[in-house]
Amino acid sequence: MSVRVRLLALLALLAPSGCIIYAPVGGGPIPTGLVEVVVRDADSFWTGEKVLMLSIEGELTDASESSLLSSTRNSVADLVTELEIAASDPDVRAVVLRIDSPGGGVTAADLMHRALMRFKARRGIPVLACMMDTAASGGVYVAMAADSVYALPTTVTGSIGVITQITDAHGLMEMLGVRSEAVKSGEYKDMGSPYRALTESERAVFQDLVDSYFERFVAVVDQGRPGLDVAAVRKLADGRVLTAQKALEAGLVDGIAYLDEVLDMAMQEAGLDDAEVITYRVGTGTPRNVYATSAEVPAPSFGLLSALSPSVRFRYEWSRP
Repeated sequence: MSVRVRLLALLALLAPSGCIIYAPVGGGPIPTGLVEVVVRDADSFWTGEKVLMLSIEGELTDASESSLLSSTRNSVADLVTELEIAASDPDVRAVVLRIDSPGGGVTAADLMHRALMRFKARRGIPVLACMMDTAASGGVYVAMAADSVYALPTTVTGSIGVITQITDAHGLMEMLGVRSEAVKSGEYKDMGSPYRALTESERAVFQDLVDSYFERFVAVVDQGRPGLDVAAVRKLADGRVLTAQKALEAGLVDGIAYLDEVLDMAMQEAGLDDAEVITYRVGTGTPRNVYATSAEVPAPSFGLLSALSPSVRFRYEWSRP
């Protein structure tokens, strides 16, 4: 709780009956759908500085998905909204990314990395990353925006690379006596269809796309790890997963530490003797920004990727065996 909020609470207690005092937190109102929550109190009651902990968890996606059994939030929209709040709150003096993700969509990871880089340029405050249980593939991509990266002793990380999986069900369709024909405007318009096998030329097109995304991933890691040269990054970028100790030896992380220790480091790097740790919790409503619309408006079906089978998606992702 910031100084201004504590003062308001004190004034409310001292105010005459019926007098209501209100002021927005952090210099401006928090958008509908998120509330600021203190997860670790400061030592001093009057301390107003904050260290913000942002959780990046689960599959990285730029679209909300829901079913009877599960639901997935829009990772990009959530992070962008949270960074917008933090950027307008002068009491936020450092940020810690709590990353627990096996990766996800290529575009989602790239948008989140970009949002963090823009936030750093705007605020100029320390941003640290703490890898939790899993921070692999796209989780690594996002972590590369941090000034320093730490892993728990039990973290699984690495898996630098790109994957797309294409389902070929034409044999099963033939067994069932089902035949599918595509009427298309060009040779490659139905590439990736599950109703037939890939041709060699189609495979080459897919490989070119994967290689292009892979080169971008390598460039992001190279930029985020100044102690590694490109050759060292490429050596790591064969899809292997790493323990925290192996990641430290390879230079992928800066140290092995627990979350509370990383929060303390963030406070020190911000030059603070004391600070409360806050986070933003989802309340009622939905965070609103340009990235929140992707799950609400059907995408047009004229582009290459939208014409592909739903199973054909390019991903920075590692799945547990």
